[in-house]
Amino acid sequence: MLLGLPVLIGLITACTDNARQEAATGKEGTPAKISQSPPNSPAEAVLSFLLWYQANREKLYAINLVHNNPPSGNDTTKVYRVNFEGAKAFMSYFEQSGLVSEEYLQYFRDYFRKADHVFLTEPQYDGPPAYFDADLVMLAQDFPTQEAELKAALVQQEQIDGNNAQVVLIFEEYGMKLYYKLTQKNGKWLVSAIENLGGA
Repeated sequence: MLLGLPVLIGLITACTDNARQEAATGKEGTPAKISQSPPNSPAEAVLSFLLWYQANREKLYAINLVHNNPPSGNDTTKVYRVNFEGAKAFMSYFEQSGLVSEEYLQYFRDYFRKADHVFLTEPQYDGPPAYFDADLVMLAQDFPTQEAELKAALVQQEQIDGNNAQVVLIFEEYGMKLYYKLTQKNGKWLVSAIENLGGA
């Protein structure tokens, strides 16, 4: 049966509109490795950030973020407090990377202030300090640390809305799903927020 020209045009328009809608909403397709992401895409920006963190994590871990942790000698009478000088040095690394936005730096400022407030109101003397018992970037205690593992992450979703973007990564081996919010500045995607969405 032959379709009239108006019907055919209507079908083509509907298919095109559906494709545009899927692109605009970031509809999930078959997940692909993040290492296969196109250049200058939000997902590629996330990978660059993760590889930068992997390369610098040792230096960042060497920064003392909590006073009196671990306790000096056997003295466990001194409460934990945030080392704000260390926190400043920690954030400086991220700022100099050129891979994060001001929003992400502000997140850390607020995080350290909140942690210190908790130490003041709920004194802690030993054990893993509250707010510092998981990796501050990967938001987990067990997470991928090797370049190959990071590159093997699957992009479950990539959504772009003007100068904002969202990327959801799955690290299958670790049962991790991380959400990344990005902001575009001067044509470059910058990480603005990270959230652990739980298991894959």
